[in-house]
Amino acid sequence: KKPEAENSTKLNIGDAAPDHIADADNMVSDAAGGVATDAERLSLFDAEGRRKSQATLMIELASSLELFKDPQERGYAIVPVGVARQVLPIRSKAFHAHLEHELYKLTKKGAGGQAKQDAVDTLDAKARFEGATREVFIRVAATTDAVYLDLCDEQWRVVEVRASGWQVLDESPVMFVRRQDMKALPIPVAGGDTDQLRQFVNVTDQDWPLIYGWLLAALRGTTPFPVMILQGEQGSGKSTTARALRELVDPSGSPLQAPPRKAEDMTAIAANCYVVALDNLSGMDAEMSDGICRLSTGSGISKRQLYTDNDLVTVALARPVMVNGIDQLASRADLMSRAVQPELPLLPDANKHGESELWRKYYAKRPAILGALLDMLAAGLSGFAEQLPPKVGRLRDWARLVSAAERSSGKPCIFADAYGENVHAGAAQTVEASPFASAVKRLVMRKGTWQGTATELLRDTRAITDEHEQKSKDFPSTNRAVSNALTRAAPALRAMGIVIGHQHGSQRLIRLGQQEQDRKTSSLSSLSSKPLPLLGSGESNIVVTSSNQRSNIVANDDKAALATINDDASDDVATITEGVKASSGAGFDDNDDNDDKFTAYSDSGQAWDEGVV
Repeated sequence: KKPEAENSTKLNIGDAAPDHIADADNMVSDAAGGVATDAERLSLFDAEGRRKSQATLMIELASSLELFKDPQERGYAIVPVGVARQVLPIRSKAFHAHLEHELYKLTKKGAGGQAKQDAVDTLDAKARFEGATREVFIRVAATTDAVYLDLCDEQWRVVEVRASGWQVLDESPVMFVRRQDMKALPIPVAGGDTDQLRQFVNVTDQDWPLIYGWLLAALRGTTPFPVMILQGEQGSGKSTTARALRELVDPSGSPLQAPPRKAEDMTAIAANCYVVALDNLSGMDAEMSDGICRLSTGSGISKRQLYTDNDLVTVALARPVMVNGIDQLASRADLMSRAVQPELPLLPDANKHGESELWRKYYAKRPAILGALLDMLAAGLSGFAEQLPPKVGRLRDWARLVSAAERSSGKPCIFADAYGENVHAGAAQTVEASPFASAVKRLVMRKGTWQGTATELLRDTRAITDEHEQKSKDFPSTNRAVSNALTRAAPALRAMGIVIGHQHGSQRLIRLGQQEQDRKTSSLSSLSSKPLPLLGSGESNIVVTSSNQRSNIVANDDKAALATINDDASDDVATITEGVKASSGAGFDDNDDNDDKFTAYSDSGQAWDEGVV
């Protein structure tokens, strides 16, 4: 009943209602059989005695919430739940459920679909137009001087990691959101050792540093992330290893996902988790390879917002990625330069424990393993500034962090060597997978240096490539395709000791050659204008005497070639390319106490002997 004008009062949330309105509100509470809470004391009627709409009630119920937006103009609400503060996207199902629950507590009725939509639209507009702008994170947040790890527990606690150490905080200083499938991490325990993880991942001792290195990168939360590729035959523990790694950073109800069919599906997976773990891949096409590279670096993907307009929406996500499979998964140079590929040997039957027993032991040790990783991360942050960047690889900051973590925590400094070997092996794999890159390598190994146009390079590489490989889609057929293919293969070829340069003039010339012994030097000045030594009849020995020297010896007959590495200052590398047949032999002698590496190649460019003298 409409009150008299003199009794009309404007009501605010928390104000006492006039008796006739309060009596009506109390009937709702009495009917529910209890005393009204603060939320339930909100009046169901406006100042003129008219019943408020459900949308109005939900907006008023949310008036005490802190609203804000992210840099992409998406609205969020901070919802207190007990002592915890939940961060919910305003347009999420979780926030819809929160509004409906609050309305139900007040009216004992569910919310209509249109009422919820009207309330959400209003609150989202308020967040976007009136709220502050804040960065929002999933699972890991990296700031200028700290890293925060969301434990995803009911109390919404986080771990703060600084150069001075780590601690568990009851309230997060950064804004974390959670997705439906995300599971809780355990409270980390100090005093553990990363070696406790060793028994749950099947990798060689040489590649073990790549495992804890990848975990440190995922916990650090800065791009570019290394891409973990677990490749091995059936029974090598690929899926178990992948799951054990993910459970230390971003446990999920779906720990391993099926590979997506297109780039947009990859974006959808990444938007709902922190670690993207793809299981049982059968090869990898160019689109998926490029999509994984974008996740590694955080590059954006643009698409039309609606089919009815021309507005573009850019989705930029940076995520640690793991993939596993039996087949060779990575061959493109861009992905290989970001990948780590530990060797997974076949598990003997004696090491194959029952699943339930293995995971029981794993989860019992997980808190201590997580604590040990956080110790290493804090050590890496403290020693990062003093750690020199590595001389190899594309992921310099990551390698620098892991090396600093080893040194500052007192662990053996073995990561740099493992990473260097991984870079070299990945480059070799990329070159071998490309018929054109393999042909370029063979051409340089035979001639020492090469110079000419794209047309001449296409002619010369075809001359040493069989017809079947020439028909491959990866083998260029035009001058422009030659330039593109050479650009893609350049990082892998450079890692194999081959330098590519260009000379502009009346003709655009391509120059190919081999680096000096400092294999990391990529300037064109390292290309010799003279052909490398040609070992023929009457010449059976070449002595390498200068510091950091690389010896390239080409045999043009069936005589044995002997390279003597004679240096007392640093490691040297000698390579023999046998021009006729591998059986003609190559020998090496060493005149110092250093471990000097050698590789001997057959005429096809395949390594047929290698070792250390």
